Order: sequence, then C-alpha cells, then structure tokens
Amino acid sequence: MIASGIKSPANASAGQVPNRKVFLAAIVLLAVCGVCYTLNLEKSALLALLLSVLLLAKLGGSRRGIAAAGIAAALLAWFLPPNGSLAVNGLDNRLALALFVLGTVVGSIVVEGNQWLKRWITTSDPDR
Repeated sequence: MIASGIKSPANASAGQVPNRKVFLAAIVLLAVCGVCYTLNLEKSALLALLLSVLLLAKLGGSRRGIAAAGIAAALLAWFLPPNGSLAVNGLDNRLALALFVLGTVVGSIVVEGNQWLKRWITTSDPDR
C-alpha cells in the first residue's frame, strides 16, 4: 500500500506509518518539550507533550498513543514539583497530572476512531 508517498510494509495496518517515522516524530517532539522545559516554559512543555502523544496516536494507532501517554505522564511527573522526582506534591499538581493522562488517553482513542471511521466510510460507500 502506498499512501501519501510513504511505502509501508505489508504487515502495517491501513493508515499507519512505518515505525521509523513514528519514532522520529516522537524524538523531535520530545526534544521540543525538553527545550521548552529548559527555557522555563512549563505550559509550552505540557502542550508539546500533549501534541507528541496525539501525533503518535495519529501515526501509529491508539496502542502507541496510549503507551506514549504513559511515558508522557511519567515525564510530566518528573518535571512537576518537586523536580527530579516521580512523587507529585499538592492537589493542583495531582489534578493536572490526572487530567493530562485522561486527556491524552481519550485523545488517542478518538484519533484512532476517527481514522477507522474515515476508512470505513471510504470502503463502504459504493459511489466513491
């Protein structure tokens, strides 16, 4: 199958990109997140983590998106006060972490469902 100029292996699902592309996208967006964090732009780092999870879900499917959500939650817990520890102190930080995990997991599932729905519509519509 050739979709948008990318040749995928035979065992890849329809609409998914090869592992190299997914890995490269994850590395680039996590690097952006690291740069945002070192420049003390915590909210931008959160946004970069959220976008990286959603991009991985778009490129690799909901399983990879949910796995990326878990990794991003661990990174977020590491960066929340106290820095350098996985312990999250304070109700507001715990709530922020819980909402981040909920948002990324739901976003990953919605992105995968949207891709599935588009494939189903294009394959079942006899007029196309």
